[in-house]
Amino acid sequence: MQIKDFNTHYSELRKLGKVIVGKNKGKISSGTVVAFAIDDSGRIIKGEYMEGISVLARMKLLEGLEDLALNKINDDDLNEYSKGIKKAVKNAIKNYKLK
Repeated sequence: MQIKDFNTHYSELRKLGKVIVGKNKGKISSGTVVAFAIDDSGRIIKGEYMEGISVLARMKLLEGLEDLALNKINDDDLNEYSKGIKKAVKNAIKNYKLK
């Protein structure tokens, strides 16, 4: 169910633009996945995240980062988010820079 929900949301984000995914694997704590739809200049159109240890976790809207350039996000932009989301966003930035 978790993967099906992710795939559905990924497809919806893909309709908006390129999609960059970041993850933070949880060994003991919960894991986190973020997905960003970005435009051609690297600005975030929409972001979503999934956080939890349960197979019942679902994708949720990640608000507050819209219209920011993905590769320009810094720690100050991430202050209001959980530790897992911060690490997943940093992983997404790393993945974006590799492309």
